[in-house]
Amino acid sequence: MVYIYSCGSRFEKNLLLIKAWRRQNVENEDEYKNNTLMNKIVEWLKKSIGIKVKNIQLGYKKILANMNESLTGELLGAIPSCGEVDLMKDFFSDVEEKIMNQIPFENSTQKDGKTTFSGRIMNIAQEMKNMVIRAVVSDYFFERNYNVIDQMNLSAVINSVKFSDLDNSITIIKSENNINPVFCAKPFLMLLTAMEDSDQVDTINISFRNRNRKFRISYDATKEEYIEIGILDPEDYYLEDYEKIWEILKQYDYAKDKSAQGDCKAAIGE
Repeated sequence: MVYIYSCGSRFEKNLLLIKAWRRQNVENEDEYKNNTLMNKIVEWLKKSIGIKVKNIQLGYKKILANMNESLTGELLGAIPSCGEVDLMKDFFSDVEEKIMNQIPFENSTQKDGKTTFSGRIMNIAQEMKNMVIRAVVSDYFFERNYNVIDQMNLSAVINSVKFSDLDNSITIIKSENNINPVFCAKPFLMLLTAMEDSDQVDTINISFRNRNRKFRISYDATKEEYIEIGILDPEDYYLEDYEKIWEILKQYDYAKDKSAQGDCKAAIGE
């Protein structure tokens, strides 16, 4: 098990690597779980060195949302027919306007000369677009094996995602055994709008290729004081692998939100 502790800005290069072996099949096994060990290390660092740690949870949830949105967009961009959906923007807008004018909704209002919902009810045009996207993706993979995604030269593939929507309902979407791409799961495509509106992802599992081998990694932003990164394959790893895993997370740190800046730490566990 490897934990990386970082002080200063969120992705500062000054990192301390702490390696530990998680013991199993021993008495009091719970004491050797990732979270338990991490909390002990953090408390020791606070008391012994006087390190102060801020609540960085929200900032990292937004970073994982960026990752989810970017990787989803990357896949859709690799499917030829998805480009045609963007050309239907005016069509979706016209249909939405006809629906809003035809049906006497109780919570409608006029905005910029168009009838729209007065509250957060539904973006009809966006929902129609995502519905067509679902049809395009389902059609593309209907007679193709999931392995075709490996030939798309994607930077990474999402295997599962957990997020809370604007109504604070927790949703977990995962592929079979968290190995197959979650893009092909209908619930994922049906919830595209909900994920976009939320702009926060709690956890995400991805897979990518590096050094001619596949890596499966989980990023967990549910902790207030650190982002936990789990290595899901029981194989040997090198320093360059850990750096790659960290760089993947770093590249999605383009949110304007400042809440995650300051002292922080990241845990990479095996």
